[in-house]
Order: sequence, then C-alpha cells, then structure tokens
Amino acid sequence: MKGLSENSISEEVLKSLWLQHLPQQLQAILSTHTASLDKIAEMADRIINIYSSTEICSVNRTYEPNNTKEEKIKSLETGIAELPQKFDNFIGRGRSQKKSGNFRNHGRSRSNSSHYRLCWYHHKFGKNARKCNKPCKFHTSEILREN
Repeated sequence: MKGLSENSISEEVLKSLWLQHLPQQLQAILSTHTASLDKIAEMADRIINIYSSTEICSVNRTYEPNNTKEEKIKSLETGIAELPQKFDNFIGRGRSQKKSGNFRNHGRSRSNSSHYRLCWYHHKFGKNARKCNKPCKFHTSEILREN
C-alpha cells in the first residue's frame, strides 16, 4: 500500500486504512501503537504467527433427526403418487362439462363415479359412442368388467 501511494498519502491515513483490513483482535492491539507503519506491520506478522499456531476452529450445525427427513420424503412421495389420479379426475370433469355445452347442476353428486374418467361421448352413449376424446378410460373399464 505504501508503495502504491507514492508518498501522496500520509502514513497515518495508510495506517488507518491498513488496520481496517486486519482481524478485529489485531486492530484492538495495534491501533494503540504509535510506531511507524513498518514496525506495526512486523508486530502484526508476529501476532498472526502466534495466533495461527494455537487457533482452533469450530463448526456448529443444526441437528434435524432422520425420522423428520424421512417423514417429509414420504409425504412428498405420497403427494406425487396422487397427482396422476387427481389430474385425470380434473381433466375428465372439465372436458365432459365443456364438450356438452350445457353444464347444469342437477343436485346429484358424482364424486366416486367412474364417469369422471369417461369422455363426454362414452358418458352419454356408452358402447354406442362413435367418437372418443382422450383421456378416456372407457376401453380399460370395459375390459376390466369383462374379466
């Protein structure tokens, strides 16, 4: 720093700037000395050598029991496993209502009905349907009933 300043900055300003970049313990010790910057730098080197040979580093970590992590993973796996069925139910309901063009609530609940998985045509006409919109589970449900 002293060489870079080319004598344009006073030694006191350089000392102040240099001390700011030292660890706090060294700042507390060296800031009280009135010696030249070179002498204070030598003292800083000696102090660092003493501290570095006796310094002990420690690391703290938060402990989270494994069972908590396992519970979170199981919960996520269960949620992911349920997504395809929820998606099929959501898509099936939306398509049958949109395609029919006359969405009316007749007061009947179809919560566990297999109709949710059918396209509008198979829901309306069953085996006699001439068209089919995906995703439709009509063929798979018919095969299961025949077996």
